[in-house]
Amino acid sequence: MNQHKKRPDFFDQVTLFGLLEMYEQHFANKTYIYETDNKVSPLQIHFKYNQFVHLTGLHNFKLGRNSEIIAMIKSGELTIATLKEKNPQAYEDKEYRIMFFSKMVELMASPKIGERTKGPGKVMFYCYDIQYNWVYYLGVSNVDSEDPAIFYPMTFIEDQGPKAKNADRIQAPYKSMRILDANGQEIHSVSFKK
Repeated sequence: MNQHKKRPDFFDQVTLFGLLEMYEQHFANKTYIYETDNKVSPLQIHFKYNQFVHLTGLHNFKLGRNSEIIAMIKSGELTIATLKEKNPQAYEDKEYRIMFFSKMVELMASPKIGERTKGPGKVMFYCYDIQYNWVYYLGVSNVDSEDPAIFYPMTFIEDQGPKAKNADRIQAPYKSMRILDANGQEIHSVSFKK
């Protein structure tokens, strides 16, 4: 049960359709590459289209297969309001996860990258940020990856701040970030000063 004192204002602007559009535009079938001074460099994170339902926590509502849930969102049948109606307890448990997922573009543009110290066993690194005294994380792993250099999102979680309890061993700062499309073509890059 969520015992949050102040619900962030941005929650009122979040829609499932908007989250799906954001994911399709910025993440689905794209690879984010972070060059670091760490031994795991570059950190390559590949997002698959069908991960949207899991990363947002919508699979917890048991509404069908990923493709069915995405179709319901696109048709307007599944909204924040209908999630609350269909399963109020699951919504209460997952509300902050769903809402903070709307911050993924900001998160991946300049994340803090830390080693896993808590959380799901397969997760090796967390990309995280802290806003509204709340920590939100994208957990990634290369377990079961055909290429050990490629990491995949395993989870998106959130936790009350102000400390990143799940990733408190910070990696070396990264020097650059690139985004590749589904064909491996660079569509964005940025370098950071040390």
